[in-house]
Amino acid sequence: MDTSKSISHLLQPDNPAHKRGDGSLSFSNLETVGWTQFRCSDVLEKLASKVLEIAALVFALPESEKRAYYMQKIKYQSGWRDYKQEGRPSEIWQIRPVEAKECWPAHLASERAGILELLDQSIKEFGPELDFLLQAYGGAPNEFYESLRRGPSVVRLLHYSAGNPTMRFAEHTDLGFATLLVAETSPGLELITQEGMWKLAELGTNNWILASGDMFAIRSSGSIPSALHRVVSAPMDRLAIAIFLHLDEDYPLSRDVEGNVLTADAFLNRAIQWNAAT
Repeated sequence: MDTSKSISHLLQPDNPAHKRGDGSLSFSNLETVGWTQFRCSDVLEKLASKVLEIAALVFALPESEKRAYYMQKIKYQSGWRDYKQEGRPSEIWQIRPVEAKECWPAHLASERAGILELLDQSIKEFGPELDFLLQAYGGAPNEFYESLRRGPSVVRLLHYSAGNPTMRFAEHTDLGFATLLVAETSPGLELITQEGMWKLAELGTNNWILASGDMFAIRSSGSIPSALHRVVSAPMDRLAIAIFLHLDEDYPLSRDVEGNVLTADAFLNRAIQWNAAT
């Protein structure tokens, strides 16, 4: 697996591949800081606006009701959970196409369908763009996109209560392949710039951010770093949406000199074990 190539040839403005559906997403920031900002389609903007309303609805449910859907799994989690420690959101709710009964209120089935429509449309629109990018690192056409369609991608709704400590979510990178940072009701998300400074994101329902994850960094042999980001405090409640793009478990991230393959699932298991030990 040849992962030594640079994407610089994809970044030239006169490259004819820079057309929607064939690499039009601007990748100019990815090789330096691991993230890039872009305007989403009108369809995604409308879906994101609706999901923000749904987030406000479900987080307003009584805590006793939310606890009925508490996350049980360690890996590929769905459902609700809260956090008591500093440097984390107050609560999150994760939604994926499976496990509906155990992880989501039955009386809000139509709202769940709206969230999954946002996930499905995001994969349809950005899967081919990322597939195009991965071809610079030895990927075959449609290899990434097909793996993404089979993978356990998830929508995460986040709630940060007003009055949290200065750092609402400590600086971190994401374990998965990539994250779409979709929308927020008040500012707070910050990302590292090329100058090594923290920049407050200009995030909105039509102004999204693609952030590369640890799997992306491995698949590109470090050419595209994991995007370092954090959430700082604000004097008001904050709701946000993130879409974590996951590949199917057998997707090959790297291959060593002896031909041993590190799959997406093997990496995730290793990362979970490491986090549990630290």
